[in-house]
Amino acid sequence: MTSFNPLSRSLVCALLCSTAALADQSSPDGTRTYAGIPAESAYRFGGKPAMDVWAQDLNYYILGDNRINQTFRFGGNAEQQKAFQDDVEAMVLGLGVDPGAVAAKYGLHLTMTEYNAVVDNAYMACEASRTPFHVCNRIVASLAPFERAAVSR
Repeated sequence: MTSFNPLSRSLVCALLCSTAALADQSSPDGTRTYAGIPAESAYRFGGKPAMDVWAQDLNYYILGDNRINQTFRFGGNAEQQKAFQDDVEAMVLGLGVDPGAVAAKYGLHLTMTEYNAVVDNAYMACEASRTPFHVCNRIVASLAPFERAAVSR
């Protein structure tokens, strides 16, 4: 049995923060962007590195949840799993990703129970990434359009 090492999580967060600082850019009109993401979108949720950690944690919890892992495993295709993680993060950040297009792209036809499992895992990802509760509620609320697009059974 392995134990949780809080130092390793801190090192990952520090690495992500330093990577985000390197990706810091300014657009021609003077607004700040982080790897193409407007700063105000990223800062609503604690910054781009925090959203990256949350999205990775969400993917981890979804793949470990027996209620929905077969749906989101995508036949073991790691690139497709990472692309889905990036698309969910873009939906949360409000970067113009159409939830209907995401659902169609990955062939998702979820039941309400499966969608609720995604929401459960989103809250667990918030806890794991130490996201404040009020921020986590905003993240989950931003997934609402995905429910209307992906729940069809």
